[in-house]
Amino acid sequence: ALAKLNPYIDKEGIMRVGGRIKKADIDHQVKHPCILPKKGVSNRRVIEWCHRNVKHLGRSSTTNEIRANGYWQIPLENHICLLY
Repeated sequence: ALAKLNPYIDKEGIMRVGGRIKKADIDHQVKHPCILPKKGVSNRRVIEWCHRNVKHLGRSSTTNEIRANGYWQIPLENHICLLY
């Protein structure tokens, strides 16, 4: 699944999603979100923070908030389900 994202390491050593939208006129972190490791404390904290930001609206809202804040996690839905 990771290979499909065309990942690359940026100049700060962060693994980011590559892709076809390199020339899009949007923020770099939204265009190339950082890829969170599959397991780790940071994953849960990011998910919980975004879940609170969307006022506990649900999985799809939390997923959108995570991606809008420049994060990408595989598999994201499995981790979000742990909150419900």
